[in-house]
Amino acid sequence: MKNVRTFFILLAFLVAGVGSAYADDANTLKTKIEAFDHGGTGMLSCSVSGNIVTVTGTVTGVTNSLSLSINAGVTVLWKAAYEGVSNVGNGMIYFYGKGTFEVAAGGAIVHNKEGGVALGTSMPDITIKVSGGEVKSAGNAIWNDYSTGVVEVSGGTVKAGGTRNAIHGGTSTITITGGRILAEEGYAIHNVIGSNSGTLTISGGIGFAYGTAVTDVINGPFTVPPVNSAVMVAWNKDAGNTTYTEGTSDDIYVLPATATAAWARQGGNTGILVVSGTTTSFIPVKGVTVGTTGIATIESAGIKIYPNPVKDVLIIENGELKIENVEIYSVTGQLLQSAPFNFPEGGKLPSFGGAGGGELTIDISHLPRGTYFLKMQTASGELVQKVIKE
Repeated sequence: MKNVRTFFILLAFLVAGVGSAYADDANTLKTKIEAFDHGGTGMLSCSVSGNIVTVTGTVTGVTNSLSLSINAGVTVLWKAAYEGVSNVGNGMIYFYGKGTFEVAAGGAIVHNKEGGVALGTSMPDITIKVSGGEVKSAGNAIWNDYSTGVVEVSGGTVKAGGTRNAIHGGTSTITITGGRILAEEGYAIHNVIGSNSGTLTISGGIGFAYGTAVTDVINGPFTVPPVNSAVMVAWNKDAGNTTYTEGTSDDIYVLPATATAAWARQGGNTGILVVSGTTTSFIPVKGVTVGTTGIATIESAGIKIYPNPVKDVLIIENGELKIENVEIYSVTGQLLQSAPFNFPEGGKLPSFGGAGGGELTIDISHLPRGTYFLKMQTASGELVQKVIKE
């Protein structure tokens, strides 16, 4: 038995040596990444500047997991688009050594395997950073649960699907200063294993998950963020509602109180629009329908609203439905401005669409950047249109 124990102790040291003594320098990493058989379509290219390896290119349909052993002091800067699934449990890309892997602007790692991991570690001491781009998984997005492991997010998006976590930190050190950490049934950040918690610092960014309170967004040593720094948003899916009205905040919880979150539509997607100070972020939410109030769409009513986005002055040209009054609301439903749609006696102003006639200009230069809703009262009912203020 003693010899058996000695064998396993020796084996443990040998395995640890793979991640430390035998980690690769920048030039070796360049060679290995470019020669790697990813099993998909496309290619990766690397350039080396000192101890930084910058990876570019586009690869789709990945089937093989990329293992990187990164030497201390070496950074792999990922600016490539990389999509597919992993063939091992560690991750689509997983790491050894004591170096740094950073996803930067323009980079994307998308893992389509349910229950899998996009970025994972097999040894302690690895630092995973996201400063831009996207790390997305149908399972866990980032897995780094060693006490000496580090995860830092300052920009971009980290997103998990199903019941998995956007960041699984376990007992590692996690620092969030910006970006978006998004989950569904799981946690945006899971930073606890059993009774042991890692170190979690949040001073910016947006966290989102399903839940009945913002405390459901994170599992770990979390203190409510200070005003105007970090924003936590939760959607109460358990309420059973799947249809919402644009501009309302039903079943949404948000902190701090200075931030707002409301149902919205953007680019054909439905979800939650978050506004905090001068920052606006749209979070897509699956399985939800978001509709506008009113008896018709702006297009079918023949009404023209421009420019949109707008900087200072908004112009509304009447259509077949005669607009009587226009109100501007914030995403939280606060009435900010009201303007009657006046017509001169015995005549019409230049009109768009003919019947009804009239044009109204509204100065909104005093409003801060963000999203607003125009409520237009007509003889037949109300119309609502979303407007972006630059």
